[in-house]
Amino acid sequence: MICGSTPTCGRQLARRAGLSTAWIGGYYFQGFWRWEDGSPFNYNNWYSPTSYSNDACTFLNSQVSRGWTNTDCTDEHPVMCSYKLSC
Repeated sequence: MICGSTPTCGRQLARRAGLSTAWIGGYYFQGFWRWEDGSPFNYNNWYSPTSYSNDACTFLNSQVSRGWTNTDCTDEHPVMCSYKLSC
């Protein structure tokens, strides 16, 4: 999955793929937000974070909010995979 480690990288990748939403690989675990590889967030772009205990996964909503939102991990959103890119 992509990660939104810079303000524009995730949005640019989503637009290039023709997506308005996509999982970005962030999750809430034991009181901290982390990326898929387990590293802690060093940047965030929350548009509207909701309850962390119930909505523990993050997705990019580039069409509506231009930021991140968290939701239940069983919700369906596209997934973008990529090699390491510099945006």
